[in-house]
Amino acid sequence: MKMFNSKLLVAGLLSASVMVGCGSDKSADSDSPVVTNGNLTAALGALSNANCVVKNAAGDTKLTVETLADGTVPFDIETVGSDFPLIISCTGGSYFDEANPTDPLISNTGTIRSIVPDLATLISVGGNVAVTTFTDLAVELYNSLPAGDKTIETALESLEEIGRILAPSLVENGGAANLLAAPTPVTAGDTVVPNTPSGIYAAYLAGLAEIADDKAITPQALGVLLAGQIANGTAIDADTVSNLIAKAAAFATGKGFTLTGDTGAGGIAVKPTPTTGTGGTGGTGGTGGGN
Repeated sequence: MKMFNSKLLVAGLLSASVMVGCGSDKSADSDSPVVTNGNLTAALGALSNANCVVKNAAGDTKLTVETLADGTVPFDIETVGSDFPLIISCTGGSYFDEANPTDPLISNTGTIRSIVPDLATLISVGGNVAVTTFTDLAVELYNSLPAGDKTIETALESLEEIGRILAPSLVENGGAANLLAAPTPVTAGDTVVPNTPSGIYAAYLAGLAEIADDKAITPQALGVLLAGQIANGTAIDADTVSNLIAKAAAFATGKGFTLTGDTGAGGIAVKPTPTTGTGGTGGTGGTGGGN
């Protein structure tokens, strides 16, 4: 797993397609518009025909797209530094359940979300952005902060904290970008899932689906359960923490590769606090969905 994050970041940097308008400063502090070309990947399993809205830190809508059959959708988005963090909310559609591969797609009756802390992070993942249970929990944590604590820094730390309590091996040597980078979309039981950072991410999502199945709930309902615990400041579900690695590893084995990793710390998610300025206030991007 030590090579996971470095591969992800190198791939992201090589595949990023960014065009800079009105100047060449691409920093998060720049007022010059930057157009980024990328893809969203919404996944519980693959979430198809979902309506995805991207809002900036002020809560203004920057982009609206609908995911394709594999849960992905290409996008072009123009941003300036003050737009960040961006909140992505994907509502409706239907998704594949890795724990029950012969079942029909499950209707998504709620919303899953993601957060893009800054332009540098967007570029580091090649513009290929995940909207998953993990990123949704990061948004829940970020939204629980006081308005003055909602900054680029705490957006990054919210992603890293979800990794720490649930899947620390996903955020080794790369931090927030590893949860934000898109997973391989799993659309059917025979979907090829490679032994790559995106495939490993997909295995963790399949692990969540298996845990949900053990609880006799849907993957979406498990996400809602975990989001409620993040929002209420209570300990994250212990079964999810203790079983996630084993479930993800079993899925990976079925796809022909070995997955190893550390068990999450569990407990109560620590609310990040900014150490540098106040930054943007960040939009809420809606609330987590029902089951």
